[in-house]
Amino acid sequence: MNPLTFTPEQREDIRARIADGQDSVRIAAAMGCNRKTILNVALNHKLGPWLSKPAAVARFPIPDDFVTFAPGKTQQQLATHYGVSRTLAARWQRRAGVTPNPTTRATPVPPKAPAPAKPAQFVRNYSAAPVDRPQRDMSPAGLAQEILQRDRWTVFRCNAEGRADVAGRFWLCGRVICTDDELIERADRAARRMAA
Repeated sequence: MNPLTFTPEQREDIRARIADGQDSVRIAAAMGCNRKTILNVALNHKLGPWLSKPAAVARFPIPDDFVTFAPGKTQQQLATHYGVSRTLAARWQRRAGVTPNPTTRATPVPPKAPAPAKPAQFVRNYSAAPVDRPQRDMSPAGLAQEILQRDRWTVFRCNAEGRADVAGRFWLCGRVICTDDELIERADRAARRMAA
């Protein structure tokens, strides 16, 4: 229903209902329209101020002996005594103006154990090879391996099947299994190609 289509008699009826203290939902039901239409009519035609809502009644009123019992008690003690939650006990304290007692710990916290001392910093001795890696292979085949690795080849010692073996007698160069002589020959070709 359009707010402008209300007759003057209907508007007076709405004004009387507002003055009587009815809310917009009840007036809308009586007039056969929705609540927003009633609000627009009341605003456009200045049909009277809506009465303020009555003060909300507290769902959990403050107990009668709260003001005498609460001082010096923690929220947990109040919650246990009255059988309510700590949040409600805190709300009662605020509404009654009772200063809350700070919560105390039931058991003292033991002091923290000192952190263990850091071990001495390890300084590597660069005069010796690391224990976890083998010595540098200074044989002609070992030097050929370094040349091929600089040429971006994957080269390492292996057994006859091509499986990695530090003590193997063969070399895996890419996907080819080589002997020492074949590896040296490949390294010579790579060195010449890099030098050119």
